[in-house]
Amino acid sequence: MQLSKIEIFHRTWPLVVATGMGALTHYHLQLSKFNQFLLHRQMDWLAHSDGLTNLNNRRAFNEHLSKCLALAKRDNLQIALVLLDVDYFKRFNDCYGHEAGDQALISIAKVLQDVSVRELDMAARTGGEEMALILHDINFISLKETISQISKSISDLKIPHEYGVNGQISVSVGVATSLKNDNPKDLYIRADRLLYASKNSGRARATYEFDNP
Repeated sequence: MQLSKIEIFHRTWPLVVATGMGALTHYHLQLSKFNQFLLHRQMDWLAHSDGLTNLNNRRAFNEHLSKCLALAKRDNLQIALVLLDVDYFKRFNDCYGHEAGDQALISIAKVLQDVSVRELDMAARTGGEEMALILHDINFISLKETISQISKSISDLKIPHEYGVNGQISVSVGVATSLKNDNPKDLYIRADRLLYASKNSGRARATYEFDNP
């Protein structure tokens, strides 16, 4: 017995509708999962980034420093921890205002982002006017070249600072390199001491843990 087109339609349209509804439900389910994934990524990014400079924040810095030290021990490599502090930043804010201070920090952060381009390198804002670089598997010559590049790039910004070194924004830098059995706290303390050595000896300079490769 042959069915008419109308009979075929009436018998098949519920199946077609059900199939379409199933596909639509699957689409909305996948879309919901994708939106949840994007939301999770956004929340994770917000939790690990500095709202002003878009650098990694202190939390992300601490996590990454621990990870890099573990990798360095495993692979018998060294990492460098570079701490930077904007010279006389409170005086800068008092003289030029907090908005100008924020813009100065954003500009300096961009300099650090430009040199931390390798996968395991990291630039972070660790608090106030202090920033940090974690440089993975770097030798002494490359390290000094990187610090020199940072200092020059910040100088090239030519941000006026009436109470600064040479009349413009500058940074003091402390550079420590990891030892075989280092932990994050010990490495940070050494870099911080070197930073203060730079500040106490005139600012706008870098102090290294050792002077020879």
